[in-house]
Amino acid sequence: MKHIAVVLRGHFRTFEYTHKVVFDFYDSIAENVDYYVSTWRTEVNPKYKFRKLFNNFDKTPIKILEVPIISELYNSWKGPSWLNYNIIPYKKLREREIKYDAVFDTRPDIIYQLKNKDLLIFPKPMTLYTTRHMITDRQSDNTTRVGVEDWMFMSTSEVHDLMSYRFIEQNQIGTHNTILKIANEQGINTVAMPWLDCSIVRPNVFEEIPDPFKYFSTRGINGDLLKHNWMNMPTQNKINLLHKYNILQEDFNTISISAKL
Repeated sequence: MKHIAVVLRGHFRTFEYTHKVVFDFYDSIAENVDYYVSTWRTEVNPKYKFRKLFNNFDKTPIKILEVPIISELYNSWKGPSWLNYNIIPYKKLREREIKYDAVFDTRPDIIYQLKNKDLLIFPKPMTLYTTRHMITDRQSDNTTRVGVEDWMFMSTSEVHDLMSYRFIEQNQIGTHNTILKIANEQGINTVAMPWLDCSIVRPNVFEEIPDPFKYFSTRGINGDLLKHNWMNMPTQNKINLLHKYNILQEDFNTISISAKL
């Protein structure tokens, strides 16, 4: 690919760990990578933390945006698309100069690796590419509901913008299911990306797998175990780990079962 946009939306969290792999990954699939960061505005100035890591690699994001925290929007359903929505004007301005072959929508605490570059394709119109479809739950009649994993999406710029409006929709069937429902209602196909591997990174990984470039080769079949180790850790142990690695405690003040302190 020639030009791609990467939107990193959400808390800084473990970007100190993931950023080297993130930069290496996108450099391997595109000639030019434009980064956009949309994060929550807090007292600790997250913009500075992001900019410092980008500067260390001589990278200049198109925009690092701090979005004010609005209680109605500060949750796991509305937050991601609201952060994306706020970055659209800056992307549109840049698109007066270039055309993106693809837009990636992901989070600072997500790590990925290229599995098979031969399978990488340009996104098709009205198609949302996801890391995987997932069975979210089983109903009383033994039928299952399917959703899409929202750790990382790839699409055209137009589809990215359409999906960034989803914060106005009601989430009554679960985040992953609702994203798929909204895509279907807009005539957007959802397709898995077999050419990459993707994982969420919790703070315990700093000690369990210190080298981020060895993450996928080391975690083996224990990828979910890494997440569960964090979930099962006593709260004070989590706080001690955050302090040890200078990770913001505020970033984990959440009701999310898999992320909270």
